[in-house]
Amino acid sequence: MVTGANKGIGYAVVQALCKQFDGDVLLTGKANKVIGYAVVQALCKQFDGDVLLTGKANKGIGYAVVQALCKQFDGDVLLTGKTNKGIGYAVVQALCKQFDGDVLLTGRSEERCKAAVAELQKQGMSPKYHQMDLDDQTSINKLRDFVKEQYGGIDVLVNNAGIAFKAASTAPFSEQATVSCATNFYGTLNVCNTLFPLLRPHARVSNVSSMASQMSIAKCSNAIKAKFKDPKITMDQLKALIQQFIDAAQTDSHQKQGFASSAYGMSKVGVTVMSFIQQRELNSDPREDIVVNACCPGYVDTDMSSHKGPKTIEQGADTPVYLAMLPSGTTSPKGNYLSDRTIKNWG
Repeated sequence: MVTGANKGIGYAVVQALCKQFDGDVLLTGKANKVIGYAVVQALCKQFDGDVLLTGKANKGIGYAVVQALCKQFDGDVLLTGKTNKGIGYAVVQALCKQFDGDVLLTGRSEERCKAAVAELQKQGMSPKYHQMDLDDQTSINKLRDFVKEQYGGIDVLVNNAGIAFKAASTAPFSEQATVSCATNFYGTLNVCNTLFPLLRPHARVSNVSSMASQMSIAKCSNAIKAKFKDPKITMDQLKALIQQFIDAAQTDSHQKQGFASSAYGMSKVGVTVMSFIQQRELNSDPREDIVVNACCPGYVDTDMSSHKGPKTIEQGADTPVYLAMLPSGTTSPKGNYLSDRTIKNWG
């Protein structure tokens, strides 16, 4: 642990430790404000450890979603997350055995990912790899270009990336709001904005939200709730609302301004409403029959729930996969929020 690590000597100490120490480095300080947030962001790019976890396709719900898709969908599957070692490596190994198509793994560490690919090739498998960092728009662009050149388009996109602070976390709410929204909302939106141009006609997009979005919107003031539920809300207006929540959290005035006191919940409110807007925009797109839905996987037995959820990962994956595999010509569900394959009256 390094205290006072958001600038100066502390920052240099953390930077050096991240390069030399094969483990997790915990920094404390004002990580919720401009300099501190930038430090965390920079460390995520430099440190091959658990600073910020995104794209949980290597385990839990994300793994089960991909696993189910590989069994049902005769196409290409893109995996993001730590797929170069440990559980992620075993996930790629299993998918290579079960899926009759291309499995593309991504990660920040090119060296480790290439080593994982080489090892799997020795076992007679042929996974593919492309570098991607969810916090680096340039890397997302490069992935987009690669997919476009190699495959020409995307038929199924499941956005399952997400983080959640534990109930026992000592991180200030201001930090939780900034980091949760940066990953869960803005990160997902950036990936969508970059990859949506590659969606083919009849493509299916499944945005994994949470029951926490339902609970959080219910706790917002009537004025804020009305803004989120406005059927004509634009993406710019949604982004402004999420930013208002983040800014209010820095001064602990978020509840006074009408927002719920759940960083994770508010970030998932953003994901749910984002999905509604995306479908509305795609309804006028010349590519026919593109369907976007948001869903809650339920309370699942994963690291995120501290293994308290009663659902298995396969049960949690059921609704996201159901939405990803909707048949051509689907008119419902379309632009909805679902749980257990059932459309819910969100908000």
